[in-house]
Amino acid sequence: MPGSFGNAIVGVVLAPYALRVLGLTPLQFGIIGAVGGIGALAGAAITTWVGLRLGTGRTIITCHIITTAGVLVMIPAGLHTHGWASAAVLAAGQWLYGLAMGMSNSHESSYRQLVTPDELQTRTIITMRSLNRAVMVVAAPLAGVLADDWGIRPALLLAAGIFALVAAGLGLTSFRTVRAPA
Repeated sequence: MPGSFGNAIVGVVLAPYALRVLGLTPLQFGIIGAVGGIGALAGAAITTWVGLRLGTGRTIITCHIITTAGVLVMIPAGLHTHGWASAAVLAAGQWLYGLAMGMSNSHESSYRQLVTPDELQTRTIITMRSLNRAVMVVAAPLAGVLADDWGIRPALLLAAGIFALVAAGLGLTSFRTVRAPA
């Protein structure tokens, strides 16, 4: 569930980062969100192709790496840019973030179904959804406190670090060789 903590950080700090720190307009922020959605759609469109080439484990690990990259791209927005240029940098990070989500969801679900006995499928899905939501309930306020104490960019850097640790942790195990049947 560490990835959920990283997602909570990004979810909590993105709006204040765009609207307060970068001074973007609601229109610009809406476009940034739409670009993230386009990234997710692109990820969903290529997920089977990527999975067949890399395998389930490597695809999920790659998605965590892409998520890390997406957050790292967002951090320097506004440092040497303003207005639409800052929005473009933030949108590029959101596109990568969405791409990774669109690619990883089906592989994570299919892997979970692969390793879970049929009679436990529903219980496993409900447990995972409950745990994800519980992590968000705890992590979101903590992310807000971190962003207030450390600043938004350091909070985003922590989120990127969490995603990178998840990728490294999975990459160091036999999970990287998992291939779910097509």
